[in-house]
Amino acid sequence: MLLRRLAVEVTRNEELNGWYYAVTLPEDHEIATVGEFWLGCLRQTAAQEDDASLAQKAAELHRIPASDDDTLEGYAIGALSDFSDRIDRRLVLLVDNIDQLFAALADADAGWKIRHVLQNEQRFALVGAASNRFDEIDRAEHALYQGLIERRLRPLTTDQCETLWSRVSGYPAGRPVMRTPIEMIAALTRGNARFVSTMARTAHDHPTANSKDTVLGVLDRHAPRFKARIEALPPKERRTYLALAALDQPASCREVAEHARTNVNNASSHLTRLTLREMVEVRGGSPRLKRYRVTEPLTALYGLVRTRRIRIKEIDRFVHEVGTKWSR
Repeated sequence: MLLRRLAVEVTRNEELNGWYYAVTLPEDHEIATVGEFWLGCLRQTAAQEDDASLAQKAAELHRIPASDDDTLEGYAIGALSDFSDRIDRRLVLLVDNIDQLFAALADADAGWKIRHVLQNEQRFALVGAASNRFDEIDRAEHALYQGLIERRLRPLTTDQCETLWSRVSGYPAGRPVMRTPIEMIAALTRGNARFVSTMARTAHDHPTANSKDTVLGVLDRHAPRFKARIEALPPKERRTYLALAALDQPASCREVAEHARTNVNNASSHLTRLTLREMVEVRGGSPRLKRYRVTEPLTALYGLVRTRRIRIKEIDRFVHEVGTKWSR
């Protein structure tokens, strides 16, 4: 949604529109090579412009054999460059789930090829969005390391959560939410605007819904996201993550190890990696005896429900525990 908003702003803003043309690349699970990435950009440009000649060019390039991806890449970039010259504007490529895109590219040098084009071809700029950090921007051996200007979206504050809730649900600010203080909602959602708005819509559509029903609605609506976050973890890290989640509060490495039925060294290693993945954060303790907690209670709750560590009827307890302890 943020990328769509950027595309609208580029289109509407006269100053930006004079310099840039936004190409919103849809999520395309068929992109597996660098050539297919540029072909996808060409197809989307043709669709946005309703340009028959560009569409015909894309159709012709689609027939290039998969074994000749370098040729496909060159012709697709050439067609996009010609279009950029024709409209005398720079193409801004808006790529959602850029972390998944780079993970899907089969060529080990794919990132370097794309970076080379972006550094040497002034007709193109790239804006990518990702819901979590990924190796391409974190590891020095990868192409995008220090190649992008990073802008991190911070969680909404409690006051901002209340404002959003009021506007979406139609309830006046200050009114208890599902008989639950807004501080607890902010703690449960961790200030994620998408989750807050989903809960607010449920409250608007079902005024008598309790906190359990509303949370279940969020888990159901955003199940693919939660599932992907959990399943992306290696099995041993997932076990440690769910053990920490089941504790409902900041816990020491030893406590997590006991709950995960592993030794302290393994638990410490897993928690360190989970922290780098931003699935876990340090919360309290001392430099030598840190305490950890999960960063996304709803993701953790989804994992606990899926693995039956928490039963549906216990969700109210989880909401209360997280809201009480995390809103402090």
